[in-house]
Amino acid sequence: MISKSTIECDDTYEAEKLAAFFVNQKDESTLIKTAKNWENELIITLGDKSSHCIVLGNELSALRLKTIIHQILDGKAKLSECRIEGSVIHIEYFLK
Repeated sequence: MISKSTIECDDTYEAEKLAAFFVNQKDESTLIKTAKNWENELIITLGDKSSHCIVLGNELSALRLKTIIHQILDGKAKLSECRIEGSVIHIEYFLK
């Protein structure tokens, strides 16, 4: 089943930063977990143990993104498409 979500980021820079984390370029840049969300911010950790803050447009987008990332990392979903329109990211993923 294909699911689609729209994630509102604080600005275009945050959207581009988030989209880059979904692209597996190298093992050390692979997204490995979400650490915490606080209001409209989500902390993510990469394979190289670095942590990064993504500032989203609102708390709902932060919770929605955290849920999608957990589904992907738990093997319950697979990312299909991620595209940016300004400060908004459109994510398509297959639920297993």
